[in-house]
Amino acid sequence: MGFLKFFVAILALLAGVFFLALGLGADLPAVEFKDFKAQSVPIGIAFLVFGVAIAKFWTIATESKHTVTSEEMDALGGIRKRITEITETVKKLSSPRGPDL
Repeated sequence: MGFLKFFVAILALLAGVFFLALGLGADLPAVEFKDFKAQSVPIGIAFLVFGVAIAKFWTIATESKHTVTSEEMDALGGIRKRITEITETVKKLSSPRGPDL
C-alpha cells in the first residue's frame, strides 16, 4: 500500500512540474498544447499542492493504535471471574451426584 501512496504522490508532483514548465514557456517539443498554456500554471500549482498533500497526509494504518487502559483490563478481569464462577456453578449442577447445596 505504501507503493501506491509513493506512486500517486510522485505522479502528481511530476504532472505539476510538467504543467508549470509548460505554462512558464519551457520548450517541450514532444508536446504541443497551443491553447492550453494559459491554464498550465494554475493546473501545475494544483498538481504540486495535491502531490504534497498526498505525501504528507495520506496515512496507511498498519496496526491498531488502540491501547487497552487499566480500567478496561479491570473490566475484563471481572468478566473472566464471573464467567469462571458461572462455569463452576454449571459443573456443580450437572454433576452425576447432584448439586451440592
